[in-house]
Order: sequence, then C-alpha cells, then structure tokens
Amino acid sequence: MKIVEDDESFKEKSYSNGGVYIGKFKGKLFHGIGKYTWSNGTIYEGDWVDGKRTGKGLMIWPSGIKYECEFLTKLNDDVYVGKFNRKLFHDNKKYKWSNRTIYEGDWVDGAMTGKGVMIWPSGTKYEGEFYESYLHGRGTLTRENSCVYTGDWRMDANRGIGQVVHLGSGIYDGLWKEGIPEGNGKFTWKNGSIYEGNWKKGNINGKGIMMWANGDIFNGFWSNGLKHGSGVYIFANGRVYVGTWSKGLKDGKGTFYYPYGSKQSSLLKKLCVVLSSKVSKTRVNPSLSKKAPSSGRSKDSSRPFSHKTFNEDQSKMSCVVYEREYKEGKLL
Repeated sequence: MKIVEDDESFKEKSYSNGGVYIGKFKGKLFHGIGKYTWSNGTIYEGDWVDGKRTGKGLMIWPSGIKYECEFLTKLNDDVYVGKFNRKLFHDNKKYKWSNRTIYEGDWVDGAMTGKGVMIWPSGTKYEGEFYESYLHGRGTLTRENSCVYTGDWRMDANRGIGQVVHLGSGIYDGLWKEGIPEGNGKFTWKNGSIYEGNWKKGNINGKGIMMWANGDIFNGFWSNGLKHGSGVYIFANGRVYVGTWSKGLKDGKGTFYYPYGSKQSSLLKKLCVVLSSKVSKTRVNPSLSKKAPSSGRSKDSSRPFSHKTFNEDQSKMSCVVYEREYKEGKLL
C-alpha cells in the first residue's frame, strides 16, 4: 500500500507529540487511507476507521523490521493460536506472522496489550509489557551477541530509566529518551573506567565525573565526549590541575597543585577538601616567578611561571602551586 501524498483529498497534520499524519480525515479523526509517523520513526501506512488502525496496513519500525498486517479483520497468511472475541484477538495466546516473528502473551481488543514475549527472526527477543501492540512499559530486549536492555519503554523506544549491557564494551545505567541516553547516567567500561554525569543525544555532555582505570579523575564540563569548559583534573600521582578546556585540550589559564607526599591517598583527599574551600582565596605572588624545576620539565617548561608553597594548618599538609596558561593544548 502506498500513500499518494499529493492527492488533494489528503491532508497533512503535525502533532505536539512529534507525530505526523498524512491522509484522509473524518472530522478530526484519521479515517480512510493514511500514513502516521511517530516521533521515534515508527510508521503505519494503511487503513483507519474513526482514528484507529483498522484493516490492511504496513508497520515499519526504526530498526528496519517490517510486516504487513491486518487489524480487526481476517488473518491473511499470519497464524494466530488462541481465541477470538468479535473477530478480535482476545486471550493470552500465541501469534505468528508470515515473516516468522512470534508473539506470545496478552491481547486486548485485537492488540498486544499486557505482558508478553516477542521474538524476531534475527533472534532478538523482548519480554515485558505491551500496550496497543507497542513495546510500552517495563521490559527487557536482548539482541544476540550484542546487548541487553532492561528498563522503561514508550511506543517502541527506550524512554525513562534503564540499563543496557553492551557485551563488548560496558554498562550504561541511567535515563533514556527516544532510544538513546539523555539526562543523568553512569557508564562503566570493561577496563574499569567510569563516567557518571549528564548525557545528551547519546554523548557525554554537560557536568560529569570521569574516573579512568589508571586512577586519573576529571570533574567538570563536557561536550560531545570531550572535556569542554571549567574543571578539575586529579592525576593518579596526586597532582591537581584546575582550569578550562576546549574540545578536550587545555585552553586558558589554570593552576597546577603539587602536594608534598602526594602519593598518599589520605593526603590527596585532604587536598581536595582544601581546593574546594580555599583555592579561590589563594593568591600567587608574581615576584616569585622562576624557571620550572627539571623534575617537572616539558618541552615548553623553560618558560617562566608563578608558584608558591600553599600551607593549610587545619589539614596539616602543603603543596606547591604553579600557574600556567594554554592555547589549544599548548603551553604559552
């Protein structure tokens, strides 16, 4: 069935939920031939009666899965095992489509509604809640040799709170929107690295903390998976850099803190307390400028920089402070 979108009797209307309908109406209801596209990309093209899918049609999911179906009428080549209620599926039974997709579970008025299990020919399996033939509610989708998602669903898309286990990389646990991570979430890689913070359109974006497997930690702002904006980078050896980044590179003024005996974890914790409450009050005396010591030298370290010894009696520790300035990752 093909919708002729330039047919003068057809009208197009967009809805606040992101859906778009092209077809015939009866008052404000879909009625006759029409095509409805949901915000997640799912498409139904076929017959409508009083706003409901009724008759022959074609369903297409974002994954590319398609099947021709018939709502509330005869079965065509599909096979349904169960009872009928006024020609509607209405039982906890099994239905098999001609493309070998299988559903077994609850039905209400001809639609998969309630709890059930859907198995596709590819081996992908969904077990959970359905509503009007959508994956909708709480459920688990298992893709063979790929990933397992357990969480909330809305109209065939991951939306709400859920966890996905990627067999080859790691685990994401957090918020979803239209099938991708969006909002607060935590990703744990198989090598032990962990990110916890904000996500946008499936990417690390906004405020968050990255803890690498080697012991380094970054607490700050991100854009598309890269450090971007202000932040604090704590090295595994205890050094701390407070500054700004642009597209993953140091960019702008920043300050290095070298705690004495910084290999001790207890000292590092004390330093973090000091930084969070006292660093904004610390001033560096420009008259103390000198060349970088050889132990901390890089290819640009021969340039002068400011430093001082920072003491905090309450925490009983001290550290050396160096001010630096970078441009696109290069020391000025």
